[in-house]
Amino acid sequence: MSAPAQRTRAHEAAVAIVVREGRASVQGRFAFTGNPGALSFEWLERACATVGPVRLESFGDAVPYARVATGPWVRLHDTSAVDPMRDSLGYHVAYDVVLRSGDVSIPIVLPNIVLTPRRAPALATVSIDLPQGARVTLPRMTRVSATRWTARMTALPSAVRVEMDLPNAQCAAAVAGDRGFTVVFWSLVATLVLWVPLYLWWANRQPDAG
Repeated sequence: MSAPAQRTRAHEAAVAIVVREGRASVQGRFAFTGNPGALSFEWLERACATVGPVRLESFGDAVPYARVATGPWVRLHDTSAVDPMRDSLGYHVAYDVVLRSGDVSIPIVLPNIVLTPRRAPALATVSIDLPQGARVTLPRMTRVSATRWTARMTALPSAVRVEMDLPNAQCAAAVAGDRGFTVVFWSLVATLVLWVPLYLWWANRQPDAG
């Protein structure tokens, strides 16, 4: 049965980002061979980055969707009736992201399926145009001009992290983004500091089984 694999095969997955004056404009194009039916898209909310209204189009027509938030994940479920006779399916995703920090991750809205490349090895392309002096910190991308970065990848990242000068920045993304990890880390350390000595004390008090 090869049909399920065929339905998730992509022959285009491209994301282009343009950052200007504290706002990122994101355009994504996804094309599939076969017909996977109506898809869902999702993104992970990031500190100091607010994703504006998302516009979904398929073959030039606006796609209605239902928005569902589960924790930090936001999903958009395509509620349209996809023609089962189609032998291909394409989506265009467009949205803006308001950036409130000079060290911030720009979320990428992605299809909620596993994409397999039509031709190995590269599947996805990502490009980003930044203000003068800004740079991409994650993922690894190639700087092709003073303000433009590009990459070809086997899978699209969930975000692109950038560093730039942003006057009147309203929050510190590095602090906000690391806060959860810091709490978990130090909670684990405190647990180990408390329970390891207690366990060793208890073990030493047990009678020798031999």
